[in-house]
Amino acid sequence: MVSLPDSFVGVKTGDSYVIGSSFTPYDRYVIHTELDAMAFPGATIDPWSWVETTMATTLDLQRTLLDGFHPTDPADLTALEVDPDDVLRLTVPYGRDDSGDFNAMSVFGVRGAAHLAADQAGTLDALTATGTDHFAVNATNTYRSETVGGAEELLGTMPDLLRARGSSIEVPGPPGVPNSLCFEIVDALTEHVTCAVQHGPYVAEVSGDTGKQAHQLATAQYLIFEGDAAGG
Repeated sequence: MVSLPDSFVGVKTGDSYVIGSSFTPYDRYVIHTELDAMAFPGATIDPWSWVETTMATTLDLQRTLLDGFHPTDPADLTALEVDPDDVLRLTVPYGRDDSGDFNAMSVFGVRGAAHLAADQAGTLDALTATGTDHFAVNATNTYRSETVGGAEELLGTMPDLLRARGSSIEVPGPPGVPNSLCFEIVDALTEHVTCAVQHGPYVAEVSGDTGKQAHQLATAQYLIFEGDAAGG
């Protein structure tokens, strides 16, 4: 493609679609971009042109992100701390016999959290607007905002973010847990209950196969927050 002179580009076409894939060397990285476009009869946008233009734009955005990234020297990898800002320790851990999520015991920044969300753009906007800078993953997920007000605002965005996962119905929250809300969420594969709990500068997100499981996790998470706030 003319606008991607440094990229190796492959294109696959069908009667109603165009799929483009590119590999572009940049500094110590190789950027892989893949896009697809539908070619409907009578469409005013040429799918070939859209794929090429969007690939070029995506590469520019990705290069900007890489320019601001400072990778850790491989010799220092073993010295990296898992939970340097004490956010992961506030999550509810998986039990010994639980299979756990493959991202468990991890801490992410704003962009990492957005990548794991159903509504990636909405999550990125919500976390940025509320000054939320950490996201820890375990049996429960914990967000940390810079201020209590930011956490309260983040809790207010949770209904919309949760609805991005599927159809949802608000259900009662866990008894005795203030600043909490729960939704029964149904998507193409599962039906579960997800709750969000805010305490101080933190918001936790918990999910269970049943309302009882979700309430138990939410209560356990709230008690952890309470203990931390009391200096326990």
